[in-house]
Amino acid sequence: MNYVFKKARILVVEDQRIIALDLATTINKAGHEAIGIESKGEKAIMAAEALKPDLVFMDISLSGDMDGIETAKILKQTSNIPLIYLTAYADDKTIERAKITEPYGYIVKPLDERELRSAVEIALYKHRTEKLLKDSEAKYRAIVDTVEGSLFLVNSNKEIVFANKFFEEKVNNNFLNTEACHKILFSKDHPCDHCKMSEVLSGRTVRTEVYDKNTDTWYYLLNSPVKLSSGEVFNQHLLMDITIQKKTEETL
Repeated sequence: MNYVFKKARILVVEDQRIIALDLATTINKAGHEAIGIESKGEKAIMAAEALKPDLVFMDISLSGDMDGIETAKILKQTSNIPLIYLTAYADDKTIERAKITEPYGYIVKPLDERELRSAVEIALYKHRTEKLLKDSEAKYRAIVDTVEGSLFLVNSNKEIVFANKFFEEKVNNNFLNTEACHKILFSKDHPCDHCKMSEVLSGRTVRTEVYDKNTDTWYYLLNSPVKLSSGEVFNQHLLMDITIQKKTEETL
């Protein structure tokens, strides 16, 4: 489905009045709407709260007690509004500071209408895509947390990168680290004998029953591939304790 770009309501934060007015004119000519101009970080934060713009253009070298980067940090904490930095020149140290706030782009002043239109459309598209991804992740999390078993994702390096609440409660370990899953789960220094990583990475779903003699426990293990749009494949593990069922079968 194609994404139709909407008319964006943009807040301009620029302490040079002439540049700010020229930028607002360019925004309006590009088919968007400049809904406000602020020259100070504190007022910009209040304006963003009151006006709720779709996008903020922020001068990096804002004068006053708060520069553009400090203002952007607060906006990032208090709102989910995408931001584009405006700059005439910035040294490497300043750019590194700016990156921490995760802007949706940089525009070098002075800018033309075509450059502005392109920057706005890219920022809005990225923001919309990230929101859809976060919503999808939230739905996935809500589903997997209802599973009565350990469900977790393992990357090609056998590192656990995601787990449901059941797993977190069962495993007393900071699992989101560089240790391999066999180390975290079974305290082994080498892959498990029943490891199905190669099959899963090739696209297969594998079901296995595994017995852990150290704990006298039977597990049902479902390994299935999860492929991202980037092409990266993860091994989704579902590990369920079936000891009671197995011992019942033996008794019968």
